[in-house]
Amino acid sequence: MVRQDTVFLKGEGNEWHRRNLDKAREPLVLQACLDSKISPTRALEFGCGAGFNIGAVCGHYQCAGHGIDPSMIALHAARQKYPDIKFSPATTLYKFLAREYDLIIYGFCLYVCDPGTLSQVAATGDNALMDGGYLVIQ
Repeated sequence: MVRQDTVFLKGEGNEWHRRNLDKAREPLVLQACLDSKISPTRALEFGCGAGFNIGAVCGHYQCAGHGIDPSMIALHAARQKYPDIKFSPATTLYKFLAREYDLIIYGFCLYVCDPGTLSQVAATGDNALMDGGYLVIQ
C-alpha cells in the first residue's frame, strides 16, 4: 500500500497546488492568533502551500518561520514572496529539533494524511512544540 505522504511528495502535492491556485485565501490563522492574543517568536506550518498563512503570521509578529509542503511549485512561489522564511519540501512527518517552535500550524492538510500515520503526525508536531506553545489546526 502506498502512503499519502509518498504520493504527495512524488507529484500529487504539485497537482493539488495547481488545482487550488484560484481559491480565495483569507488570513484565518493570523486572525486566530490575534484573537487568542498570542505572540509567537518561532512559527511552523505544515501544509504551507505558497506560504500565505506562515507569511501573514511571520510578517505581523516579525517572528522566524518555517513552512513545510510537498509541492515544489508551491514552495517556489512561497520563497519568492517570503524570502526570509525557511521552506522545506516535506510532509507532516518531517523531523524537527525538540521544542523548536512556539506556534505550530496544520494548514488544511490533516485530511490528506493516512489515518494510520495520524499518531506519528501528532507526535512529530508535539515534539517540535515548545512547552506552553500553541497549536492551530485549519
